[in-house]
Amino acid sequence: NVDRLRKGLRMAHWVSDGFKVGLCDRAPTGTPYSALCLANNCAMRKPLDAMTSRFQKLRRRNLYVHHYGEFMEIDDMDAAASTIAELAEEYARVDAAPPPETVPSIRPIGVL
Repeated sequence: NVDRLRKGLRMAHWVSDGFKVGLCDRAPTGTPYSALCLANNCAMRKPLDAMTSRFQKLRRRNLYVHHYGEFMEIDDMDAAASTIAELAEEYARVDAAPPPETVPSIRPIGVL
């Protein structure tokens, strides 16, 4: 139940009800059903931080670099990791920002 789940979440102020949950009519092979949940929130910081941390551990020891070296330059891998870390920092900044006192309403096009 989304209402029960929402009480424990800190959602972004601009979309406090940013959930869409649905059952898919075609399940992946070997499974009896499938579900989809889209959530618009700032909960990406922790997974991105974890991914960056795992990458840095592997990169410090140059593990698996040879697998990717023929497809991309090592500097490009480091730049991509830096971009992911910056994205995580941006999510943290947005998540920590206080909500504005008023949020302007958006009027649909063609409606007066």
